[in-house]
Amino acid sequence: MIEKITHGFAEGWKQRRVVFLVYVIQLIIAVPIGIQVYQVMEASIGNSMSLNIIQEGFNRTVVEDFLNVHGASITPLIGTFRYVVPMFLVLSIFLHAGILGNVIKGKHRIADFFKSGVKHFKNFLIFDLLFFLLFILWSIIIWIPFLMWMGNPVEDLSSEKVLVFGIAISGTIYLIGLSLLWILIYNMKLSDVKEKISWRTSVKKGWDLWKKSITSQWGVFVIYALIHLIAILIYMAITDPIGAGSMWLIVFVMLLQQMFSLFRIGLRVALFKSLSLN
Repeated sequence: MIEKITHGFAEGWKQRRVVFLVYVIQLIIAVPIGIQVYQVMEASIGNSMSLNIIQEGFNRTVVEDFLNVHGASITPLIGTFRYVVPMFLVLSIFLHAGILGNVIKGKHRIADFFKSGVKHFKNFLIFDLLFFLLFILWSIIIWIPFLMWMGNPVEDLSSEKVLVFGIAISGTIYLIGLSLLWILIYNMKLSDVKEKISWRTSVKKGWDLWKKSITSQWGVFVIYALIHLIAILIYMAITDPIGAGSMWLIVFVMLLQQMFSLFRIGLRVALFKSLSLN
């Protein structure tokens, strides 16, 4: 298990040019949206004392007041997200196809990354649509019975502890199921990259691989999830106390954000590699 993690991180470093390219592509998409959000916020509450309250933490009253008074200001943002989100999802499929192609074939050039993205895009799109359908089905299986059991929590449940316990149990089962479904779809993509077969054959081979390797693969997935969680906690521990006291602190936090984004992309590459080692 440790050896798989080590090989994964080594591959993440070898793919550093691809990791940086993916980061730049995502940044190019995010910056215009960020500028538009900033312009809307500046025009609506830029000089408001509410900003000081928000800096101290989430405040529901401030958010509700903003939506009531400046709700029309966010209409252009909703229109932008309506087009950007689907575009980003499609681009994400291409990026993942390029990353997995390079990782599995042991290639590290940018040109190979784009070739893999184009070559495997169609099948990866089908696999991700399949994951979306399974995601919907699994959500219905878990949460519809839970909502029926919960009923009216004020009247039907004896205490808040019962509700919290029910959410914890259902949420844990839900997340475990999602992780297993994600690994199943990954194995379909892995089969497609290794052999470039039809998507139907990839589904069958991915299913067979999933049944054979699910225990070890899920263990690797959990380790990477814990690494990601620890990284998030460290990031929050560093940035939360800083606030926005000066321009230099703002720049420092922004740099940390970008470093964390790079780390997450590299961690994804490492995960792809580790899961492929059976």
